[in-house]
Amino acid sequence: LAAYERPECGAVHALRIMREPGMDTPLVVIAGCIGEAAVAAVMREGAADVLPRGSLVDLGAAIRRAREARDRRQERRRAQEAVEISERQWRHLFDAMEDAVSFLDSTGKILKCNSAMAAFAGESAESLVGKYCHDIVHRGQARPHLCPFDRMRQSHCREIQILPLAERRVQVVVDPVFDESGNLIGALHMLRDVTATTRFMGRTNPGSVPTKL
Repeated sequence: LAAYERPECGAVHALRIMREPGMDTPLVVIAGCIGEAAVAAVMREGAADVLPRGSLVDLGAAIRRAREARDRRQERRRAQEAVEISERQWRHLFDAMEDAVSFLDSTGKILKCNSAMAAFAGESAESLVGKYCHDIVHRGQARPHLCPFDRMRQSHCREIQILPLAERRVQVVVDPVFDESGNLIGALHMLRDVTATTRFMGRTNPGSVPTKL
């Protein structure tokens, strides 16, 4: 509680202290003769309620409302902190993957990608958002006929293809992503360097390396 008129520790001064980091104590202001403009100013400063001295019978209810509002704020804050911690953990795991992984929308544009995909493209992860996957994989060339993403849009199933890129062979895996109604909304796109594996297969069994699965 704080009295609006107390000069040594008035309500406005107390409210400004309550706004310091880590403080979340609701403050009910008791005022004598106070106009609507002053009430509005005190509420903008963060007062939970303003009661005239002649209405102290409502003080208990005002304190209860202030505490309930404080509890709701703290619950929302804890929920937001939990979401932020979860997002950081997910991002850490996502970036720890050696494979270059991207989330695509239904047209093949990149929504999000990990650090390995950024390294593959030679760009930052943020700069890749909004670009088409084939622009990254095929270095700006047109999307090839029946690329794994297009095949996935037709089959609604995982599609895999091994592509020769410069001196490497890269396995492209595209998995469909559906919404709760079963509608295709995008894809999980993964690149894996399989150069060493395909060279070994070629030496031990020539002609056995597939390009499409």
